[in-house]
Amino acid sequence: MNQLPTKTPLSCDSLVSADNESEGSKEFGPSPQRWIVLIAFSFLTGLNSLMYITFAPIRPGVMAYYGVSGNSVDWLSMIFMASYPLVFAPMSWYIETGGEAFKNGLRVASVINVVGSILRYLSVINKSFLSLFIGQCLTSTAQGFTLGAPPQLSGLWFEEHERGFATGVSVLANQAGPAFAFFLSPALVDGDSGDGMALLLFSEATAMCASAVLVWCVIPSHPPRPPSASNLRADMEKQSFRDYCRNLWKVQGSREVFFLSVAYGLCVGVLYAVETLLETLLPSESFVQRSYLGVVMLFACMYGAVVGGWLVDYSQEHKIVTIGLTSATTFLIGVIAVLSCDEASNLMYVLLYILFALVGTFLGAIVTAGFEWGSKLVSNGVVGFNQRAVSESTIAGVLNVWAQLMGVLVICGLEYSLEFLSTFTAWILLVGIMGFSTSFFFHIKDGKHQRLVTRVEITYNGDMDLVCQA
Repeated sequence: MNQLPTKTPLSCDSLVSADNESEGSKEFGPSPQRWIVLIAFSFLTGLNSLMYITFAPIRPGVMAYYGVSGNSVDWLSMIFMASYPLVFAPMSWYIETGGEAFKNGLRVASVINVVGSILRYLSVINKSFLSLFIGQCLTSTAQGFTLGAPPQLSGLWFEEHERGFATGVSVLANQAGPAFAFFLSPALVDGDSGDGMALLLFSEATAMCASAVLVWCVIPSHPPRPPSASNLRADMEKQSFRDYCRNLWKVQGSREVFFLSVAYGLCVGVLYAVETLLETLLPSESFVQRSYLGVVMLFACMYGAVVGGWLVDYSQEHKIVTIGLTSATTFLIGVIAVLSCDEASNLMYVLLYILFALVGTFLGAIVTAGFEWGSKLVSNGVVGFNQRAVSESTIAGVLNVWAQLMGVLVICGLEYSLEFLSTFTAWILLVGIMGFSTSFFFHIKDGKHQRLVTRVEITYNGDMDLVCQA
């Protein structure tokens, strides 16, 4: 008599161990080359962000040199915020299609930066603001490849326990550009007449050419071996642009990602507003003092970007860390608002330097913590997706889109309010924006591991049911 087929239960542990054995047979591990790749990418993204804020520290000089209004000068920075939402989806999708595409995307970005920087330099021949603006528009499109790439770079080249640090270093480099611009621009260009503009733009074009050479020479298509076992699986995941956009829309429709995007965007928007409008937010300070304050804040942002990555890696408490950072920033901006009403004194300068350093540190940490929080929400299935459908750079891109949009809104709103209200009121508005963003963070899950149940049916001489819990 034939024996009836029976249902045999299989344990998850047996499948996982078998999967690990099959993966263990493949060689994987970090490569020393990852640090060279990280340096080359950091140089590229840092120079791109330097060109974004080049003209803000010398706003009156640019107005006089090119004969344009202050609003036109502000748009030299805001064009970076306005263009990113337009180029993000196709460029972000492309660099996610594989290591070869990631390499090519960075190469294209470096070439775009070179061409844009040359057009900016050519504007000094006849003081053509149009040529300057076109060059600025061109360089702003390159950020579509670089701005959301730090998590993608760390996921492709680094082990899991190093990814927070690698992301922090990349974000640090992105903040180093504006910090250096606040030092370089006033050092080379007269703040009133704009004399020295040619030297400034030539220096930046030369640095861009050097960055392009570095990117083309030292960034390969993929590591010599996958840095971790998770990369062995992730390397096989590819999707069409249509599927990418569909997943992007679904992710953005998630309550968790929406709240995180708005809150993160508002925080970064505050950072952009202070960078761009520092001259109008501190009218009683001298040109030199404002430049030094900008340098201090943005160098502190660099430090904070690394600290933020370390904090979330060490604690794994994304929600607590981020809320603590935003709450502290809200309080410190309030103190700056009060000090902005006082008359200039040596004591006030010292206090402002300390406060700007702390605000920069916390805002830089929020940038990295936000990236890591978004990746954790997806990788742990909190929003109904995993890393196979939506990668780290996709989430970073979504957050950056909101950051750019909020940056434009906050800057335009502050510019409009400053026409009718005092600078104290403008600072209080920034306090309100930070407080509002903090309230959003309270409504987001922390991204810790969720309990998932997956049912898999396997047929072999009968039916066997497998219930896998993780």
